[in-house]
Amino acid sequence: VDRAPQNCRRWQEETAYVGAQAIRAAAPKQTGFLTTRIEGFPQRDGSVRFRADVGDPPYGLFQEVGTGIYGPVGKYITPKRAKYLSWIQPGVGRVYAKRVRGSMPKRFFRLGFWATFGKRRTKYYGTTGGIGARRG
Repeated sequence: VDRAPQNCRRWQEETAYVGAQAIRAAAPKQTGFLTTRIEGFPQRDGSVRFRADVGDPPYGLFQEVGTGIYGPVGKYITPKRAKYLSWIQPGVGRVYAKRVRGSMPKRFFRLGFWATFGKRRTKYYGTTGGIGARRG
């Protein structure tokens, strides 16, 4: 059932476009892939939702809310099946670590919302990544 009035459609479409542009402008641009995946979607209830669909694991979510000690769980990232974590760092080569802090949140969705709609008119659920406050 579509509960949004017909005259609301144009507002939703323009809000989705302008909001997505503002979020893209605030997004991290290391490779540019994330910015191409940010979209706004008009909803049946008259609202507009935004997402950055970048696959599994959800890279856009990790950039928004942070990981490790900076993220919703608040713990160091440790290996599950190996003795060390390992990755290739540009200019350095292969790096090994028993644990890492994670990445700090970029909050590009929040910045884009605030730039478009202002702080008082925005419902932002990015603090916990939409999964509720989990600690432990």
